[in-house]
Amino acid sequence: NPEQNISDAIRRADILQRVMTSISSGLELDPLLSNILESAVTLIEATHGTIGLVVERSGKMMIRTVAVHNMPDEELGAEMAPGIGLAGTVLRMKQTIRLDRYGELEHPTLQNLVDHSVIGVPVQWGEKIIGFFGIGIEAPRRFTDHDVETLEFFAQYAAVAINNANLFKASQSALNEMHLLYKTSQRIGISDDVDGVIDAYLDQVAAGGEYICNICLYEHDENNQRVAVVVRGR
Repeated sequence: NPEQNISDAIRRADILQRVMTSISSGLELDPLLSNILESAVTLIEATHGTIGLVVERSGKMMIRTVAVHNMPDEELGAEMAPGIGLAGTVLRMKQTIRLDRYGELEHPTLQNLVDHSVIGVPVQWGEKIIGFFGIGIEAPRRFTDHDVETLEFFAQYAAVAINNANLFKASQSALNEMHLLYKTSQRIGISDDVDGVIDAYLDQVAAGGEYICNICLYEHDENNQRVAVVVRGR
């Protein structure tokens, strides 16, 4: 039906335009990824979906779910190890997966969805996997190759959003560090004695986290022999 095809194309273009607008809107990462997920689910007409970020836990990479659509409450914040669930399987295989039955996975985690068709896509920046994008649909419907291509397209948007957030976080951290160093150098420059210099230095170190900071000062006599150790700390 030519009219239906035109209508679908207009709808698709409108959804993609809204996604691009949201990426440049300055939203925080989690609500931005939720917008991208909602758009993908709407366009593909899926039943449910999730987006996760790659996190490190005890030296092992995992997927932490940060956005959900029509999923159990406990899925938000859930973490999947490689090979566990759809997200973990994508993380382990490092490639897109399409299954007619979610239950075909080696380790499915949601038994009430075993008959759903699913697609899982790695979110990549260059060669590095930085996240996961997954959707599902109730039987008897099944996803198509076109649906896979569409979700991979949305995964590229998610990659841009995640990378932008990481860049902003890194630049903000660098600016904060420069500001702290500037304030510390000012304090040191106007300090009248060694106590003022030590206070400025210890305050700078302590600003980076909850640290126990100590500085040892050695006092010497006229023969350059150490006669005392003075400990200053925070």
